[in-house]
Amino acid sequence: MLSALSRALAAPLILLLLPVVYSCGNDGSATDGGPPPPMPSITALSATNLSPGDTLAIKGSNFASATVDNRVVFNNALANPTPFFVQPDSLAVVVPLWANSGALRVISRGVSSAPATVVIERGLGEPFVVGGGASFEFKLPAPTGSERFIMIPYSASAAGIANFLYSVTPGTTSVFPSPPALKRSADRGTVDFRLEFEAMTRKEGLEHIERHMKEGRPIVKTAAPAVPDSIRNFWVLNTTTSPLTFTRITAARRYWVDSPTSAALIYADVNQPSGSFDQADYDAFGAQFDSQIFPTDTTFFGPPTDIDGNERVMILFTPEVNKLTPPGQARNGYISGFFFNIDLASGSANSNGGEVFYAMVPDPNNDLGNTFPKQEVTDIIPGTLAHEFEHMISFGYRFVTLGNGTSTAFTQLTWLEEGMAHIAENLNGFHDSNKGRGDLYLLDPGAVSIMGGDTLEQRGGIFLFLRYMGDQLGDGIFRSILRSSCRGRTCVQGVSGEDFFTSVANFLATVYLNGRPWVSDPKFHYK
Repeated sequence: MLSALSRALAAPLILLLLPVVYSCGNDGSATDGGPPPPMPSITALSATNLSPGDTLAIKGSNFASATVDNRVVFNNALANPTPFFVQPDSLAVVVPLWANSGALRVISRGVSSAPATVVIERGLGEPFVVGGGASFEFKLPAPTGSERFIMIPYSASAAGIANFLYSVTPGTTSVFPSPPALKRSADRGTVDFRLEFEAMTRKEGLEHIERHMKEGRPIVKTAAPAVPDSIRNFWVLNTTTSPLTFTRITAARRYWVDSPTSAALIYADVNQPSGSFDQADYDAFGAQFDSQIFPTDTTFFGPPTDIDGNERVMILFTPEVNKLTPPGQARNGYISGFFFNIDLASGSANSNGGEVFYAMVPDPNNDLGNTFPKQEVTDIIPGTLAHEFEHMISFGYRFVTLGNGTSTAFTQLTWLEEGMAHIAENLNGFHDSNKGRGDLYLLDPGAVSIMGGDTLEQRGGIFLFLRYMGDQLGDGIFRSILRSSCRGRTCVQGVSGEDFFTSVANFLATVYLNGRPWVSDPKFHYK
């Protein structure tokens, strides 16, 4: 339940609706054989006008003696709590947050009573979540001349809802219900080929790993030499479409510090376009990874794995990454780097058998099909490393540690995983890309599901949602989310202690209310 908003100036009542379609089975069933259980009845209620959180006492008969065999249904598939006190002729229950006005029934041993009628009145800032496709009625406090109301209907479905119809009764000249604006369809967001590339590598990589696991090729942990090889060969993905194909390249070691406080091991392809990085540039990248990116990401997400035993994270700069962007298309967006999950499945074909991610190089003279000025690449690489390092930590923990290198069942769902990687950019102080995606989301939040469709708008939405959750609960939640076995919205529920839909309702209210001087509740503000 949310605390009341300030009534200074025009204080709005925030009512958040979430139409969610669930398939609901029976609450119980009669025992097989023998006569059916007797029908319970309701003879009296301690109150008929209620609010969420109130205690309701129900008098009646034929209630089941076992608490778990009773349910009280408040005219909403999601509002069917188990009473906390039961006697054959009485029970007591706490009115749940999703309780709805109308018919109230007691179900005992799978048999429903005749209905009684209750009125549920919601307070300021209380969300209302409904289940099923039926019509629902809710009662608001009588408005005064200084109050306004905002309704934010939304759906937990990635596909959204086609229509939302409502009416206000009684109508007055001071009430002007506005229908929802026409929204663009969810599949018309900004799909970037970089996002399609990430989706392809994640999906194809997992299938690649699972195929080789079935062939009995688990992770092979190795012992690293005391000093990393000065020259090393790598497999590098050379396509943005399926099936996967690779190029074998030779790279030279360009950064390695013999110190327990150093984590970066940088290699560079021996074939470089003219005007590429020099030794001073590699030294600067290595120092920034050691002093900023590695400690920040490991603080908020946990340490990476070390399947190759070198106690380092390898960063490979190669023009093969540049070639993934079609010639002449860089101004529309380009692939600056990536982590590939098969590298942590060392028994798989084309795996480099260690913690490695890949980065582009400058190409100021357009030797490879796109012009990439050195300064532009220098500026984009640190944010890319912070983002991809989160992916490496996450997949390593969930596949190597939890899955023991033999199961991909714990890998995080894409919408939450990508949101976490964008949080890594934020925590490292790299904001430009997140701001751009967030601005796209804020153009039309109602058109975007934070859990559905991998578009730039969706990325902006899930970043803003996680940033909001961090502001409310502390940035320590990101480590808790990553270092768990949960997936998707159950991870958010695990760190918040509240229903996922309530968290989303609060977030959507904040999208509209953040920064409003008449909203005093910190629940509705970003920090």
